[in-house]
Amino acid sequence: MQTTGLLSVWGDYGPTVIRWIDGGIPLFTSMHVGSTLPLQGSSTGSLFLTHCPPAQTRERIEMERAKGIIVKDADLSKEIQSVRKLGYARTCGSVVPGLAAVSVPVFDSQNSLAATMSVLARSQDKTYFSEAKIARIMEAARLASEAIGWPGST
Repeated sequence: MQTTGLLSVWGDYGPTVIRWIDGGIPLFTSMHVGSTLPLQGSSTGSLFLTHCPPAQTRERIEMERAKGIIVKDADLSKEIQSVRKLGYARTCGSVVPGLAAVSVPVFDSQNSLAATMSVLARSQDKTYFSEAKIARIMEAARLASEAIGWPGST
């Protein structure tokens, strides 16, 4: 099955899409290469919040909150705990109504977050992100991490 995906890295304005792969599934979004994703409420943002030091993300959260994107600190902590437990993040309609995403981390040789890989689907496709599909996405991220020197989980 074709899948729409994106690759994001930390840029000057936070999580930034650097690669968009169109999977042929009609998705209605204004996201594109160069789009910046919020730390609060996006699966990509959740990975950066989980794996980056607060000193790196604090200013971006403050900017988002000044613009009206407000997720309570307690809810952010719960999301971070969930990402640590599961190893991935998922959202459904919180950034773009009607769009669901699963994001997985790509680590570098220093065991730091280098990028995030995300797979997108329509929110109404409830079974799209089955355990088997999430396992495939996580395996792809593991292989990408190893390709750039990740030594494996410690």
